[in-house]
Amino acid sequence: MMKRFIFFILFIITVFAVYLWQKRPIDRYEYFEKGQKLEHFNGLEFSGSEACISCHEDVYNQHIKSAHYLSSTIPSDSTIKGIHEGISDSFKIGKHHSYSIQKKWNGFFQILKNDSISKIVREDKIDIVIGSGVKGQSYFSWEDDKLFQLQTSYFVPSKQWINSPGYKETIEPKKRPISVSCLECHATFAKMTSRKQTKNEFNKRSIILGIDCERCHGPAAKHVEYQIKFPNDTIGKHILKQNQLSRQQKMDMCALCHSGSKTKKPNTEFRFVLGDTLDNYVVKDFRSFYRSKHKSTVDVHGNQVELLEASKCFKKTASMDCNTCHNAHAKERGNLINFNNKCINCHSSQKINCSLPSTSSEDNASNCIDCHMPISNSNSLKIQDNDSLVQVKVRSHLIKIYETPTDKITQYINNL
Repeated sequence: MMKRFIFFILFIITVFAVYLWQKRPIDRYEYFEKGQKLEHFNGLEFSGSEACISCHEDVYNQHIKSAHYLSSTIPSDSTIKGIHEGISDSFKIGKHHSYSIQKKWNGFFQILKNDSISKIVREDKIDIVIGSGVKGQSYFSWEDDKLFQLQTSYFVPSKQWINSPGYKETIEPKKRPISVSCLECHATFAKMTSRKQTKNEFNKRSIILGIDCERCHGPAAKHVEYQIKFPNDTIGKHILKQNQLSRQQKMDMCALCHSGSKTKKPNTEFRFVLGDTLDNYVVKDFRSFYRSKHKSTVDVHGNQVELLEASKCFKKTASMDCNTCHNAHAKERGNLINFNNKCINCHSSQKINCSLPSTSSEDNASNCIDCHMPISNSNSLKIQDNDSLVQVKVRSHLIKIYETPTDKITQYINNL
């Protein structure tokens, strides 16, 4: 009898331990982990960005603070912005219900509550945070190997929890499936399971969160292996470098995610790497998009490449590309002095005659960005904030002399 009792107790403890293990907070390394073998579709292996630290520590430490790196990450007190900065702790959905995000001992959860009877209706675990928190954040949740978007999002400008874009203003019985094309601009790599029974079924160990070193420089295991063997070789082997690429190749790397809607060829997600030609992966030539009959639809959100390529600054220089103004390794957002200096560096030999009234001409001459790349309302990126539909504001990458601060970008593009 005693043996049976001890066996029963051990069985209960084992079951409870397994339950706790399954419910434990997910860390970044439950996905791809340094030292794990993971091949890109081109046969090259990933090393993990931590392998870059020994030679590129300063660059790595800058990059982990950037919006690129934080475009997808694990949930924590620091990555879920709304928990500490939100002006409300929930948002109403329908007449009697509300959604909120709550922290528990085993992670973060989306809670659906019936407020009229003060009862929790459903809990969904947050497994991945999507969005760096500059404009907003959404949250993904696993069901076995299937990935879904939750109904709650956070809108940074108003510091409020909102209904995720695309969801109806009612309680959705089903969560939205996340396809591999959604991950392509928010993660470094991901592979679907071999079963492919659904479009949102992934091999978790293949997922590299964030836009990491190897997203822009390519899988680097061979490079790391060589450098460990030959640490004094400073040339750098088995890795693509920016100075080896044409301007169009550099632009294509950014255009993968910053060139608006593209119809991609089947099964091409995550195949593109630095040095490729993007036209090999899309059905139509995205570079002629803003010159086509659809040019009036070019929006400030997600079409940075088209707008930059339509600018005289780009057209009149043979070398200008995205990296001329942006350091992809660093957190630069909001540093207008830095970007204004980039303008002055190219225009220092010219006499700048600013037409805006000012007590000092130098005030205007040193603030190029706000006038020539104004923050504008997006027509494609809108969110439901309380009872109104709000256009999200995005800085334009069409560099030009604007007639007024509210001058429509499409009016200029239509005259190209």
